[in-house]
Amino acid sequence: MGQLAFVGIERLKPHEEIIEELVGSIKSDLLSTGTLLHPIVVELSHGLILDGSHRFEALRRLCARKVLAYTVDYFSEEVELKTWYRVVSEHHDIGELLKVLSGSLCAVFERVGVDAGLEALKKRKGAVLLMSHGSDVAYLMLSEGPFPFREVARVDEALRRFGIRYDTETNVISGLSSGDVKLGYAVPALSKEEVVEWVSRGETFPPKSTRHVVQDRILYTLTPLEVMTTDDESVRERVLRGLASAETVSLGPGQFIDRPYEERVRVVVHRGLRNVPYPPEISRLVGLTARR
Repeated sequence: MGQLAFVGIERLKPHEEIIEELVGSIKSDLLSTGTLLHPIVVELSHGLILDGSHRFEALRRLCARKVLAYTVDYFSEEVELKTWYRVVSEHHDIGELLKVLSGSLCAVFERVGVDAGLEALKKRKGAVLLMSHGSDVAYLMLSEGPFPFREVARVDEALRRFGIRYDTETNVISGLSSGDVKLGYAVPALSKEEVVEWVSRGETFPPKSTRHVVQDRILYTLTPLEVMTTDDESVRERVLRGLASAETVSLGPGQFIDRPYEERVRVVVHRGLRNVPYPPEISRLVGLTARR
């Protein structure tokens, strides 16, 4: 199980590029509330940020000295590395997507079965696999090299006007089967070794290249901004002691908090505080089942 720690800004390394609009929004929220809602997730031996790159960047711009992090062993079974599949608006057909990508990116596609296409992605023989509801036929966008993640980013940008959202591999494949998803595309997955190697070289992947599932991560630590900007280490030590003795609730996978969580999470219970921003369902669970 991971641990909470304050980690120096200079030690931390995002593995994905940031989206400026999101950093600006988080920075505004931090200034408005004065509080970091959840800790970022960090693999400490390499300073690798697994979740929270935009929060990190917003805090860096606000002159934070140290950031509250949930530190984990990246290569343990508690951390799973997955990817994000894409869902496209149902108001378009796969022919439109092929035409756009063939024209704007000069992409070359191979007509394949869905299973064969997914296997090809695993072997890095393609950048994306376009799939549609009700069809066993898919279209594999061929890739020139073993690291097609820049190509994936270009596809995302080219199809942005069609309405792109991100979802789990399981949800997209099952949605295509049921009809809840009309169009979607799969992308290759990275390995942990590749992520560490790229970060060690000072390189980053495009946004949404990875999805880290971290079992038993801690939420709602409510860290004051001033605690992360101060030079006084004793203040941070007091916060850590308080969190170590805090009441928590363990919640199973599938909770929607600020977003869906696939993993088990631990929620810190703040009984003495008003206006803690728990969603209603989480507030109910916290109130009924809280324990040490």
